[in-house]
Amino acid sequence: MTVTKIEIPDRVREWATDEVYRQGDGDDMIPHFINAWNRARVDYHDNKPITAELIRDLGRLVHPAVQGYRVIPVVFYNGNSGAPSEEIPRLIHDLCEQQSVLLPEDFYYYFEQIHPFKDGNGRVGSILYNYLRRTLENPINPPDYSDLQITSRGESWSEQ
Repeated sequence: MTVTKIEIPDRVREWATDEVYRQGDGDDMIPHFINAWNRARVDYHDNKPITAELIRDLGRLVHPAVQGYRVIPVVFYNGNSGAPSEEIPRLIHDLCEQQSVLLPEDFYYYFEQIHPFKDGNGRVGSILYNYLRRTLENPINPPDYSDLQITSRGESWSEQ
């Protein structure tokens, strides 16, 4: 995979800094997040749909400790759990297949509930949210679903 080096707009730097700080990391993670954003731009400008490959690439780029989907359970501070690790590949595949019928907010919500990586899920989700909104060049923060219970969004898209 070749990623072309480009000039990073100030708005993107501000968004990247805000997202990294919002996720509780420091300045050392900002360049990683910008590299992931730049990787997403390649497919974005080619109008490609989000794929499991893109999601895995973003996970690896956004956080150096991430080498693929997580293999351990995750529990959120509100008591909800991420998807069982053995289901992550199928759930990500299904989510990508459904992107044309989901609002960007719903895609982001389901991605965050799957929580496929050990770290960096919020940043990857933010890139994906802006990718689907077509605002990757002028990104905004995604909705804050941190206080919602998983059942508050209704029936799972993968069971419809």
